[in-house]
Amino acid sequence: MILVLALVPDLSPTINLFSRTTDSEAPDTSPVNGSPIAGTAITNRPGHFQFSLTGIAAGDYVVVSANPIGTWTIRITATQVLISDTWNDLEQTQITISPLSFNITPSAVSGRNRLTFYNSGEHPITITRTDGQNFDGTSMTFVIERSDGSDLVRVTGLTSLTNSVAVTIPATAYNAGPDKKWSLRKASNDQVILHGPAIMEYVAIED
Repeated sequence: MILVLALVPDLSPTINLFSRTTDSEAPDTSPVNGSPIAGTAITNRPGHFQFSLTGIAAGDYVVVSANPIGTWTIRITATQVLISDTWNDLEQTQITISPLSFNITPSAVSGRNRLTFYNSGEHPITITRTDGQNFDGTSMTFVIERSDGSDLVRVTGLTSLTNSVAVTIPATAYNAGPDKKWSLRKASNDQVILHGPAIMEYVAIED
């Protein structure tokens, strides 16, 4: 497996990988790779270096570079390396949302984890992690926020010990405006676990 980084050219960059600690962006104290991994300049691509991750187990890591100094979060899977600046962004690339039973189309999800929901009628969805990890049984809350940060929808008391959790989105006729977003949060401290943009589709409501 190879990690490619765009860095300042004409230096000799190295990286160290640190295991992700539970619920933290701080790395462990000792790099998993032992000695620093040296970057190899890519021919005809100035400022691009490749780093061999051979022997590094699949999992989540903090990457710290030297020459120049930088920090990234990465996830190594059996087939690819995903990279981002924050764990939240990395988690967002690793989830899907699928409808359980929709009587209204279009599909519940499109684009970058964009959730489409409706102003009329309850409808269930399932949020499924595809990163090989399960939820830990912690009580969770599903939230859809308006653009001003206030809650349009808040569903509490969600738990799961598998890689998916079912959510029933309640009916709402409120004109919520644009730029909404959804999130799945820990109930204890409101920490965001998963998130994405949300779009409300309007359907006619019988008087």
